[in-house]
Parts: sequence; C-alpha cells; structure tokens
Amino acid sequence: MDLSHLQERNKLIKNRLVIKQMSLHKCLKCGTYTLQETCSKCKEKAVSPAPARFSIEHSKKYGKYRRALMKKMKEEQESK
Repeated sequence: MDLSHLQERNKLIKNRLVIKQMSLHKCLKCGTYTLQETCSKCKEKAVSPAPARFSIEHSKKYGKYRRALMKKMKEEQESK
C-alpha cells in the first residue's frame, strides 16, 4: 500500500465516525427534524425517530413477561 492509499483510507474512516455521531432526531413537540438533541425552533427534547432494534437475546430475556401480558389481555377479552 502506498502512502496516498493509506491517507485516503484514514480519511474515509474519519468521515464514517463523524457521520455516525451525527444522528437524526425528531422534536417531540413540533415534529421538526434536527441533528441536535434539542429542537432549534421550540427548544424541546428531540429523540431518534427510528424504532428500537430487535434483539433475540432481549426477546428471550423478557419473554415470560410478554407471555403473561398476552395471557392477561386474552382473559380480559374473553370476560367481556
């Protein structure tokens, strides 16, 4: 590898890190999209608009609670 190739590779890695740090947020109050954690218009909190990632390990860990809730909901529907 020559020096210019290494410099180009390092530049790409730095750009990826910068892009990763800049995540999109949506204001809870006015719905404006921003790169900041607070809205620039109304100064309210902004959160990530993407859903949480699914994890099979997380699903296994809390499965008994999910099944108990589903059973309770089913019983409530049958009693109506």
